[in-house]
Amino acid sequence: MDEIKNLFRNLAKRINNENELSDVTLAFCETYPEFKKKFLTFFFSNKINPKEALIRREVTSDDSRPDFIIETYNSGKYLIEVKIMDSNHHFKKYYDEFSKQKGFENIEKQCNENCRFGYIANYIISDSSLGNDDREHKVYYNVKTWEEFYVYLEKDQIVGDNVKSIYLEYLKNVCGIIKYRKMNLSNLTSLYYLNNAIKKTIKEVSFNNWTVSDNEIKARSGEGSQGYSFYFRNSKDNKLMYMDFSVYFYPNEKNENNITIDLSIEKASGANSVVYPKLLSKTEEFGKFYDKVFVDEDIIYFELINEKFKAFELPEKENITVKDQLDILKEFYKEVMQKIVSVY
Repeated sequence: MDEIKNLFRNLAKRINNENELSDVTLAFCETYPEFKKKFLTFFFSNKINPKEALIRREVTSDDSRPDFIIETYNSGKYLIEVKIMDSNHHFKKYYDEFSKQKGFENIEKQCNENCRFGYIANYIISDSSLGNDDREHKVYYNVKTWEEFYVYLEKDQIVGDNVKSIYLEYLKNVCGIIKYRKMNLSNLTSLYYLNNAIKKTIKEVSFNNWTVSDNEIKARSGEGSQGYSFYFRNSKDNKLMYMDFSVYFYPNEKNENNITIDLSIEKASGANSVVYPKLLSKTEEFGKFYDKVFVDEDIIYFELINEKFKAFELPEKENITVKDQLDILKEFYKEVMQKIVSVY
């Protein structure tokens, strides 16, 4: 079993684009009926009887070619589009092409599991990252992430453990899905998970008119700090705002390490030149997740409140879960970034 998992782990290094992921997923559907049922149910609830469903790859219609078309005897047709790091979306294009075809009748808005169109990516597709046409047509799709499917399949009790673990090993490595462990910053191995949790937060939280793409998030490390710098792009004027989200280590008077988690913005050009001077007048204003704002060498730092930081310092004592830790990072980030973008 370990050899097979290792085989798929190595295959993921070479067979890892969205077409190859779709091919592997279809192969599992065709080989294991219980896997096929879970894959279809993930998008379309129990609307499809998997025994009567034929999953076809890359069916061409005019100049459209979605990854999956599902044909059934009694419940019409369904579509699934797959994305891996590809921001060339087809929400409007596929809706216009397929909604008029037989089998795709009665398309509803805000349909969730009642959709006939499914869409899955290895990142969250925010409305602010889409053009107007795609944003308007996204409501006809049940939009998911591969990480959501990973969690959904991992919890399943029907699909055989061997089948499940092999596919999840492949999916995890193709899509860069990280299984987080509880973070305790007295243990240096937790830095790996914390850094990835910071990047995950930056990628997944969006704000109106502001987007960040994966290639604009850069790992950084300096003397006494590790984390990520990133550019927020304003979709209206295309200006960039440079930010940093990091964990800092610095000695106190007793030469013991103090550790903090900070979001910061520096005095710079672009959107920073607008936001920075306005924030300077608000350094005495605090929030639920930060109670310290300070300026050092033309950089404004927002520091995670100590009450929340204890979740990373003493997780066992505080009875904290991994989900609690990820939620704290996300809420801290949302609160600070909302304050920053609100003054632009």
